[in-house]
Amino acid sequence: MLAKWIQANQRDWDEKLPAVAFAYRVSEHESTGFSPYFLMHVREARIPADIAYGPMPSEPATESNLVADQQVALRSAFDFARQQLGKAASKRKHSYDLRARPQAFAVDSWFWCLVPRRRQGRYRKWQCLYEGPFQVVNVLAR
Repeated sequence: MLAKWIQANQRDWDEKLPAVAFAYRVSEHESTGFSPYFLMHVREARIPADIAYGPMPSEPATESNLVADQQVALRSAFDFARQQLGKAASKRKHSYDLRARPQAFAVDSWFWCLVPRRRQGRYRKWQCLYEGPFQVVNVLAR
């Protein structure tokens, strides 16, 4: 849906970009469970609907406990986000492992090693990304 909107508004995308960026920042992300705005500011963003309908009810904060409350809220949000990121990483690892094929090399076999570094003064197209050939001398037990 966003792609259709961008295609329809290719001439004024620079005017629409701040609104799209704000919408992205206040949306809850699946991997963390929080919006990036909340993780940065320890509160949800104020939007025009807050002006029209009023802010969400919350208890009034005094200056003495405001900092402590924000630190506790931020720490718990970061801990929860870290747990969610760990779950998302293990989910991605599991889906990667379904397609990955382990390679077993026999002793005395030859192989080329991928080394994707860039060399100065050469176009990437003409650079050789492999080094070798190398010979397998020993296979370590797992």
